[in-house]
Amino acid sequence: MIKIIGFDLGGVYLSDCWSKSVRENISKKFKIPLDILEARNKKFEDEISEGNINEDEFLCNLFDGFDIDIKEVKAYIRELNKIVFPQMFQLMKKLKENYSLVLMNNEGKEWNEFRIKKFNLSEVFKKTLSSCVIGKKKPKKEYFERVIERLNISPDSLLFIDNEKPNIKTAELLGIKTILFKNPNQLKKELLRLNIIF
Repeated sequence: MIKIIGFDLGGVYLSDCWSKSVRENISKKFKIPLDILEARNKKFEDEISEGNINEDEFLCNLFDGFDIDIKEVKAYIRELNKIVFPQMFQLMKKLKENYSLVLMNNEGKEWNEFRIKKFNLSEVFKKTLSSCVIGKKKPKKEYFERVIERLNISPDSLLFIDNEKPNIKTAELLGIKTILFKNPNQLKKELLRLNIIF
């Protein structure tokens, strides 16, 4: 029986905080060659997502050798954060009446804290089990194992909603119930199919 619902954030409610499109925008705005940015990002993205380095350290590694004000980059990253599916907030509030909602996203600590505050996520999420808190990122198996351990539940008590197939597949391997998110209407249909009350 499902007791807890875990939500991804980027692409499910909000825009992605650090996606390829965000990096493309940064590349254009600050005139950094995208190939250099991508190569450095590949090297350090897991480090920030898993809480091993902070935002300043991450950005300094990315822009090393370029004359760029890191404060401007940080402000621009935050400016790009948008609500993609506004109706999701009300749906999550309704779900919260009958289930515990937990945040299960890949995010650096400072970005996560910013998004939680800016978009009032503490109104709907009882716990934050983001990658920076867990110390591993999706779709790594260890991420989901640690989530189950922290929640102290059997895997089939958790419903996990995410828009990325690799994340869904790993969760399913551990016996977690899942929904691959496409849009709010599709999600509602899937929730009804699982007899989820909202």
